[in-house]
Amino acid sequence: MSSDWSTNMKSVYLAVMIAVFSPAHAFAEGPTQLQVEQNVSTIDPVPIALDWSGFYAGVTAGRLVNGFTTYFYRGVSGDYYDMSGNGAGLFAGYNVQRDSLVYGFELAAQSANYVANSNFFAPEFTSMLDLQLRGGWSVEHALPYAFVGYSRGNWENDNELTNPSGTGMNYGVGIDFALANHWLAGVKYIQRDMSTAFNENDNGVEPEFGTLQLRLGYSF
Repeated sequence: MSSDWSTNMKSVYLAVMIAVFSPAHAFAEGPTQLQVEQNVSTIDPVPIALDWSGFYAGVTAGRLVNGFTTYFYRGVSGDYYDMSGNGAGLFAGYNVQRDSLVYGFELAAQSANYVANSNFFAPEFTSMLDLQLRGGWSVEHALPYAFVGYSRGNWENDNELTNPSGTGMNYGVGIDFALANHWLAGVKYIQRDMSTAFNENDNGVEPEFGTLQLRLGYSF
């Protein structure tokens, strides 16, 4: 009887000790802290295409870099002359932009001396008017583009042969760069394939030539 009582007391004592010291031990250690690693990925900002939309205008100057003029006499190819010269003038245009796609039109007028080099006479374009439709893609501060259009120029023969203005198509590529305060600068290659008649329309002339132009403009 005494032995059972002693055993029961030991059990009660052990239970009391567990009940008393276990919470104190847990409190002494403090609450468990969970270490959470946050993997925050850095997302590079999406570059915003520069706004090229609206009107622009400026000055241009260039030099003829390749070309030739062919004279046709009653439909038969005759004399063939290399060409040279330069020109300068004004341009103006309008751009529409959809995201990075930029398209629009441009009109340019130049005073020129695009000459067919002959030993006997020097026919030449003394002025040029270009109308172009163009489309390009905005890449940061640059706008590369291609274009196609219509050209009309005053073709003069110095041997008193009469002729109407030369007309034809133009096409090429270019790139404009956006500068500070709405200014822009660029370079452009334009190929013109033109024709005209002379000497009462009995004969024809076909000047085909390319020019490299520098541009400086302002966007509004």
